[in-house]
Formats: sequence, C-alpha cells, structure tokens
Amino acid sequence: MLDMELIEDSIAELEQDATSYENCIRLASLYICREINKNRNMSALDTSNNVSHDSNDLFSTYNKYIDAKMRYQQYEVVDKMLIYAMSNLCHELTDFISNLYHNTETTAERALIVEMINNLRSAI
Repeated sequence: MLDMELIEDSIAELEQDATSYENCIRLASLYICREINKNRNMSALDTSNNVSHDSNDLFSTYNKYIDAKMRYQQYEVVDKMLIYAMSNLCHELTDFISNLYHNTETTAERALIVEMINNLRSAI
C-alpha cells in the first residue's frame, strides 16, 4: 500500500531542493505514484457509482488527456502519464463507438458508423 502522506512530503521536499537530474527522476517517480493512486481511487469511485458509461465519461477522459498533455509540455509529468491518459481516452472512444453501433436499429445507421470508421482509417 502506498503511503500517500510520505509521497506528498517527499514531493514537497524535492520541489524545494535544487534542480538536478536525480531530483527530477525521483520527482517523476513520485508524481507517477501519486497519479496512479489518484486514478485507482477515482476508478473505484466511478465503477461503484455508474453501471453504464455516458458521454460525460468521454468528455471527462478527454479533458484529463488535455490536462496531461499541457502538463507534459510544461515538463510537469513524464511521458508515461501522457500515454496513460491517451490510453484511457482511446478506451473510452472505443467503448462509445461500440455502444453506439450495438444500439443501432437499422442497417443504414450501422453503415454510417462503419463509413465513419473507414474515414478515420484513411485520415491517419
């Protein structure tokens, strides 16, 4: 089990120290531990409160990715955090499109979704 008080205290202490390669490595590791613990707690809350996903989950995940991207660009988090946020976003998008497809009523609706997926493939 992570001792979050110890992690927070260590982060505060290292943030006050001189900037060095070793301190940056330690801080990055501590930031990752803090974020993983936070996400673990958040996902436990999310799954207990919501049985089904809604569009707010997708927007929330997108906003978390945007936040991680900005923090990465400002050298506040390491690339693993950015990849983790992108992975979550891709998972939410996949769930959203899958739910959309499986809740269609007509062949025409399904054809439009397949066409959109093909357009995405060609856009990349």
